[in-house]
Amino acid sequence: MQCPSCGDSFDWSAKFAEIVTCRSCQAVSRIGDGTPSLAGQSAKLIASGSGLGMGVTGSFKGVAFTTVGRVRYGYAQGFWDEWCLETAESELVWLTEDDGNLSHSKSVPLHKALPPLEQLSLGRSLFLADHDYLIEEIGKAKCLGTEGQLPFSSIPGDEIDYLSLRAGKTQTATIELYDDEVHVYQGQRIRLRDLHLLNPVAVDAKGPTDGFTLASSDTSRIGCYACGAPISAESIESGGACEFCGAMQEQVTPQIDCQHCNTRFGLVAAEFITQAQCPKCFKGVEIETQGTIANLQVFTKPMETGEVSPEKHLAAIHPFKLGQRAQFDGKEYALTGHLRNETVEEGVSYYSDSFHLLSKDGEVRWLDREDGHYVLSERIGPVPERLLNCVPKSKTTFNGRTYRFFDSGDSSVCSVQGQFTYGAKILDTSSYYDFVDPPYYLSAELTERELEGFAGRYMPSADIAAAFKMSAKSFIVPSTVGAAQPYIEGAFKTMARTKLPFYLLFFVVLLLVTSFKGSTLEESSFEHNQDQNKTTFETTPFEVTDTPTTVALSLDTTVDNSWIYLDAEFLNGNDEIVHVAGQTISYYHGYEGGESWSEGSDDHQFLFRIQQPGTYRFRLTSEADRDTRVRVKIEEGVWLSRFPLIGLILTALLFFLITLRRVQFEHRRWQHLHEDDE
Repeated sequence: MQCPSCGDSFDWSAKFAEIVTCRSCQAVSRIGDGTPSLAGQSAKLIASGSGLGMGVTGSFKGVAFTTVGRVRYGYAQGFWDEWCLETAESELVWLTEDDGNLSHSKSVPLHKALPPLEQLSLGRSLFLADHDYLIEEIGKAKCLGTEGQLPFSSIPGDEIDYLSLRAGKTQTATIELYDDEVHVYQGQRIRLRDLHLLNPVAVDAKGPTDGFTLASSDTSRIGCYACGAPISAESIESGGACEFCGAMQEQVTPQIDCQHCNTRFGLVAAEFITQAQCPKCFKGVEIETQGTIANLQVFTKPMETGEVSPEKHLAAIHPFKLGQRAQFDGKEYALTGHLRNETVEEGVSYYSDSFHLLSKDGEVRWLDREDGHYVLSERIGPVPERLLNCVPKSKTTFNGRTYRFFDSGDSSVCSVQGQFTYGAKILDTSSYYDFVDPPYYLSAELTERELEGFAGRYMPSADIAAAFKMSAKSFIVPSTVGAAQPYIEGAFKTMARTKLPFYLLFFVVLLLVTSFKGSTLEESSFEHNQDQNKTTFETTPFEVTDTPTTVALSLDTTVDNSWIYLDAEFLNGNDEIVHVAGQTISYYHGYEGGESWSEGSDDHQFLFRIQQPGTYRFRLTSEADRDTRVRVKIEEGVWLSRFPLIGLILTALLFFLITLRRVQFEHRRWQHLHEDDE
């Protein structure tokens, strides 16, 4: 079959192809009744970083395939490629390539009609085939170009509506509306090595169009990727550090030239970088790569990232520096970028910082800092829409963990510096929804077209210092409680908090037991006559055989706005004084200013310790200001209640103080809610 534009021949598969792009002139033809008709023109598409191209063969999970077509879609944040693969079993499958991420998928039938697209929202759940997906992204895309043979009739310039969905970390799905039909593709995230490419596309140094230029291959002038300072080729080859900023240089670091100030600087893990800021003038550079890692080439284009950041924002990267390395969970990361976000409440600006960490294999993590607190997080895909409708402190379960809704609001980017695996511009705005289960953290970020979820954990500054091999003194001591900061208590407090309830119960039981211990030896009474100076009363002698023991002398009087003084002599069988004790018993009460008052008590108890068995008795001598009746009760084998009472009070006080400290800590965590109420 021949191209209707240039006459060159091209392949056509009658089994599936509806459009074909001429490899000579990039004319796009529709095939009707076996006859091509000119439908449009495609831009020449550059080779991708994956090594895929027309005619490239490989295998996935043991099934061989050949690449027969590609379509590129552009959207607000860039573009993505969809590769059409024909398997050895004559089945069409698709490979989506977006910012270095690969997804293998195939078309699946839609058994149940979808709601109208305008009724779908980010975070909503959709059940497709055998998975319950969450909507991660909604938007419109424009076909930028095509290659080879494709099983649909869209041509460059056509627009499609699309929804990107995710189930867990690896299961993906895409819903696309074109040709007046809804198309569903279900797949999974994969790695490049899973494709087992046999003949990957070689690098074409002509590079991309649309304003991109090939980065210089001149190695006579090399710049540090972190600070832009000139460094020697020997330092690069030896993997040494920049002598100006200390950033470790990779053995192969692609170099690019800033088109604004001509500063040369390198890229770290260039195959994953899509945006860089010049370390001198902070102008943005869009990055495109082609070829595989072994023969990677870099193309650049100036990009607008907003106004140059004020110095106060650029200095906010302290105590870190671009290019620093850190170890987290056994993997090394390079700090390649720094974003600063601003939240404005009642005219007051609050700032937070996000540090972009990139490993050699392309894994990205974020170290977020606010008020001196750090959270290490990673992207987890979409989160349910229900999370966006929570109220403060309400509980919600996600991925098997129960979180409490902490805060929400809107923020905007106010500073961008360094290199990133995604696009970031000053004044980019998003809404955030934060959840905590200390030390774990969950955050949802919502833009006009995308809902992203991030999960992380709180990191003490000491752990951050150790990861970056820095002094802990470089980090400020927070004066607030972090959103996901766990309450840390020492071993003693932990033991006390878990054991004290048992001690409280023990002392309560012991106190109750002491109140029932003791046997009554005598109950009697006598009258004190106020006309007499003193009144003497002696109890009946009693035998004590089981020693040592405690004898209680309980005195219950009829004092009422009066007093009585009692001397108690404890005598043995030889009339020898063993113990002596005295006590004034008084009780007063009345009304003053319309309120009642009272002081004192009308009873008292003496306790005597007996070490030797024998016969004993009490002699009581009284003085009083009026006639008073005294009831006497003698008990043997009494347990002292004062000690369990003291133990109970001290234990309760310690438990209260430990609990109070924890409550105060949580109060400080949720202080922002109290301030909002005020």
